[in-house]
Amino acid sequence: MRFKTIRQTVAMPACPVGESVLRRMVKNGEVPGIYSGKRFLVNTEAFFPQIEAKSLASVHAKEGVK
Repeated sequence: MRFKTIRQTVAMPACPVGESVLRRMVKNGEVPGIYSGKRFLVNTEAFFPQIEAKSLASVHAKEGVK
């Protein structure tokens, strides 16, 4: 598993969300990871497939609205 801070995660080219969005997702419990003290570490190997699946679901939902 690869764990990165929130800032390191959003700096990655594969990250489709901004820092404020990711922080909100962490607060809502939507991001896989762990707390190390006060710092949240994102499990990037689990997060990127999860966010891509949500994105695809959103696209398919919009296509069905036509």
